[in-house]
Amino acid sequence: FFFGLSLLGTVAIGPILALDLQSHEIYYWSIQFYLHFQFNGWFWFAAMAIGVRWAEQHGIDLNMDSRTMVLWILSAVLTYALAIAWSEPHPVVFGLVSLGVVLQLWAAIRTFWRLSAVRGQARRQFPDWARWSVGVALACMAMKVLVQTAVAVPLVARMAFTIRHYVIGFIHLNTLGIMTMLLLTYALWVGWLDRRSRVARFGLWTLTLGIVASEFLLFLQGTFFWAGLGIIPGHYWHMVLTSALIPVGLALLLMGRRSGTHP
Repeated sequence: FFFGLSLLGTVAIGPILALDLQSHEIYYWSIQFYLHFQFNGWFWFAAMAIGVRWAEQHGIDLNMDSRTMVLWILSAVLTYALAIAWSEPHPVVFGLVSLGVVLQLWAAIRTFWRLSAVRGQARRQFPDWARWSVGVALACMAMKVLVQTAVAVPLVARMAFTIRHYVIGFIHLNTLGIMTMLLLTYALWVGWLDRRSRVARFGLWTLTLGIVASEFLLFLQGTFFWAGLGIIPGHYWHMVLTSALIPVGLALLLMGRRSGTHP
């Protein structure tokens, strides 16, 4: 549903360009519509579906109740107003944003409460590497919710949307921190990648370090810009080095699958 809904944003770009409205706010709203319902729609629900599916296969009752799912769906729709708020700071828009983030926070609390209830069962099923990678994904989920909650404050919203490092960092929370970590954990667990290989395990740690370090640098530099402290010396070189860990880690994971080098 959310995948199809997000496509309306890209479909709208054609008529907008035909009407010569590319400099109008509606052009940017259509792009944000696509991105929002990709990241906060089907990416988000796909991540939860992977987790629930894994739990079902291992006898863990992690099914979300209908009220929690309704809260997630409503919050996903309402928080699109965040993309409009930066250019149209109308009280009604901020009212929708506030309602959306409150519902999202409520849904997150209910979800993490459910996760805590099955934590003991999951720990017995998870080896150390899986606990680490899933922990990173859950931490990114929590940070994503907290960031969107903070953006409900108008001053914070303007800051977040005008500092590019914050925008990029938020996108990476969804794509790298949540989806990539969960998909890699699932791939290792079901045997698509060889979790017994030393090379593959080292690749997972390398990739995880690259994601965590690059996220830290993005938000740190964004905070420096917000505080008027300018750019951190060597920041872009630091970003190159930490970002390089991600493809290196992925390459090691694939090499581990081919080599099958076991301890």
